[in-house]
Amino acid sequence: RSAIIPGDITRERPAGSWASMSSTGLVSTIARHVVEFCDWLSDPPMTKRDRINRYIVETRIASYQRYLAGR
Repeated sequence: RSAIIPGDITRERPAGSWASMSSTGLVSTIARHVVEFCDWLSDPPMTKRDRINRYIVETRIASYQRYLAGR
């Protein structure tokens, strides 16, 4: 079959691989994958200097837009 059905994933693993994990081990494994996924989604880490420079640029843009709007 070309499509993977969610039930097929557990059948591809060796028997007992999930059974050997304790519930704490399973929770920590899932949590680790969630954290890795969130890190992958987020922007690269910025230094304090980068954050300040980004804030300055965003503030200048907003100020200029308010100036153009006549506020």
